[in-house]
Amino acid sequence: MPDGDLEFPEPPKGETQEYRRLVAAHDRYIRGVASVVIPAANPSGSIGRWVPYALYHHLIQLSSALHDLVVLGYSDEALPTGRAMLSASVYSIFLVTSDNSDGWALRYWLQLVYQERRMLLREQRISRFDPERVAGKLARTSTDHDGLITAARAEGIDLPDKLIPKGEKKPRDTWTGLTDKGLFKHLNLADWHETEYDYLSTAIHVQPVTLLPIRDDLIEGKKPVLGPHFRMPLAALTASVNSIRFSTLAMLRHYRLEDHLPDLDALSHEMSAAIASYREETGINAAVSAVLGEGNTGAASKA
Repeated sequence: MPDGDLEFPEPPKGETQEYRRLVAAHDRYIRGVASVVIPAANPSGSIGRWVPYALYHHLIQLSSALHDLVVLGYSDEALPTGRAMLSASVYSIFLVTSDNSDGWALRYWLQLVYQERRMLLREQRISRFDPERVAGKLARTSTDHDGLITAARAEGIDLPDKLIPKGEKKPRDTWTGLTDKGLFKHLNLADWHETEYDYLSTAIHVQPVTLLPIRDDLIEGKKPVLGPHFRMPLAALTASVNSIRFSTLAMLRHYRLEDHLPDLDALSHEMSAAIASYREETGINAAVSAVLGEGNTGAASKA
C-alpha cells in the first residue's frame, strides 16, 4: 500500500439497472408471498399453531428489513439479517413438520424461562442488586417453568425429549438438542447449511471474507467508502428468497392451505427467473465458468 495520506472516494451515486431490477423482483416476491400466507393462515388455538405463525411473521419482517438495507446500498451489511432468516425458517420448518408441533413449540418457548434464569443466576453471582429480590425472581422462574408444563399437560400437550445427536450420549444445550448443523441435517437440508448458512455465518462472526472489499480498496491506496456501496446483492437476496420459499411450503402444509401452492409456484418461478437474469446480465455465470470451468453435465446425464 502506498505511503502518504489515503483519499476518501465519493460514495456511489446509485445502483445499476440490473441491481434495480433484481431488487424490484424481490419486493414483488415478498409482497406476493405475504399476501398469500398471512391473511389465510389461522394462528388461533394451541401453541403449535401460533408459534409457527409468529416465526413466519418475524421471517417476513426480517426479509423486509434486509430488502431495505439492499435498497439503500448496504447489501453486505444485510447478510447477518439473511442469516437470521435462515434460523427463523429452519425453526418453523422443524416445528410444523414434527409429529408433535405443540410439544416442540412449548419447548421452543421455554427458552424464555431458561434465558431469564441464566441472567438472574449471573446477577446473583456478581451481587449488583438486592439479593433477596433476585432470589425471589429466580424462584418465580422455576414456578413459571413448572406452571407452563403443567398447563400444557392439562391441554394434552406432551413435552418431547430433546433429540440426541448421532454418535453422542446426550443432547446439546439447545432447545432441540441438536446443533444448528445437526438440525439442518435432521430436516434433510444439510446442503442448505453447507452453502448459504455457513457462508452467512462468516458475516455474523466477522471472519476475514467480510473484509475483502475493504482490503481491496486499501491495497489500491484508497480508504473504503463510508456509506452505501451498492455491491452485488445476490447473496443477501437469495438467502431471503430461499428462507421464505422453504418456510412457506411448510406453512401451507401446516395450515392446510395447499390450494395456494400454484400461487407460490408462480411467484417462485418469477423470482428464480429474475435471479437467473441478474447472474447472466452481470457476468456472474461467465466469471464462475472462467474460474471453475463448466459443470460435468455429460457425466451427470450418463449416471
